Amino acid sequence: MQMAVPLFFIFTMHAVFNSQLSLFLSRIGYTATQVGLLAAVIQLFGTVVPLLLVPVLQKVKNYGIPLFIYGVLYTVSSVPLLMQRNFWAAAAAVAVFAVGLRSTIPLSDTVIRNLLKDECGRYGQVRSVGTLSYVLMQIVLQLFCHAETADPLEMTLWAAVPGVLYCISLFLVPGLMTGRCGLPDPSIRTGQPQQHAAQTAERKKSWKDEYSGMPPLFWAGMAMVFFAYIAIASYSYYLSMYVVEALHLHAASLMWAVSAAAEMPFMFFSGVLVKKWGSERLLYIAVATISARLILYVLFPSFGGLIAGQLLHSLSYGLFHPVVIAFIIALVPPEKLVTGITVYSILAQGFGQLVGGMVGGAVIDSFGYGVLFLGSAVFPIMGILLFIFWKRRLDTAKTPEHAA
Repeated sequence: MQMAVPLFFIFTMHAVFNSQLSLFLSRIGYTATQVGLLAAVIQLFGTVVPLLLVPVLQKVKNYGIPLFIYGVLYTVSSVPLLMQRNFWAAAAAVAVFAVGLRSTIPLSDTVIRNLLKDECGRYGQVRSVGTLSYVLMQIVLQLFCHAETADPLEMTLWAAVPGVLYCISLFLVPGLMTGRCGLPDPSIRTGQPQQHAAQTAERKKSWKDEYSGMPPLFWAGMAMVFFAYIAIASYSYYLSMYVVEALHLHAASLMWAVSAAAEMPFMFFSGVLVKKWGSERLLYIAVATISARLILYVLFPSFGGLIAGQLLHSLSYGLFHPVVIAFIIALVPPEKLVTGITVYSILAQGFGQLVGGMVGGAVIDSFGYGVLFLGSAVFPIMGILLFIFWKRRLDTAKTPEHAA
């Protein structure tokens, strides 16, 4: 639990981002289409830049420094993002904002995994600290933050203060900022010093080498996750606007608090569930629940429908995220764990939400929220079918080898 305090503040940052940023941007005067374009910028830069940094992070001897830099980027960029109205200046600011915000989770996940060593089943328990902070922050936002009437300085403070607290919290983790903790343990990678020496000798790899040699089933799983996140973008970016603009409820942060509270039990006990049922079977369930959640929004456009949909967050994220991590750990060699988690966080999640976020705003302006939610519900089902087809092809390809 050494990373509990930084993890706590990482999720306060994400709480503000998820429930309030779209409302802040709408309050400043941007249309839904412009909010969607800014969301696309967030995903593009929050995807590409951390992805290009993976080979560098594989070699660094101190994960605390990049975690601190990410916090500074997030905090400083929130000022030009929310204190002025020019769209192009906002796009430039949000690009820096995205690199800081989106890079914290994959690297902190890696640090947590390295600290847990052979107790990776406890990941969900550690991650539940972040969920708790997210719920608490959403309650604070619901009670004290009124985005519909907030001025630019107030909006900026809500965004920036969690970033400052996160940066300070990194110094509370013993050894993190000096490189004495959070790095991979060679004894976990391999029990033989000769093999470890051979791995060390191969450190000088190209960017392409970092992503080669991953199991085919890993890529099939990431394809399914990619389609899932296209759908997730429809409510992760636009649910707050839907609550305020379509249903005329002052309950955006409350909805996010309900969903985060619902995810906590599944996040906490995910290790037990994975051991009992396996990550692949649970991944089917979690991805299918994303579609069910979106259909509920369409069938019941009311406060009750919102609550029911948010409760499904227990499976569509509380189970989904740790199961994806377990899926990656089961398939990816330990020395490529940073790469595997980054492919998930940056390629599958990042590009999935890039597509969904970019298109979503235009769909809202042209056809409304109902069409957005119903159309998005198709993508998780497509991802499941693609994974099943891909897996069967891989199993068929292996059959002649076993027969021989």
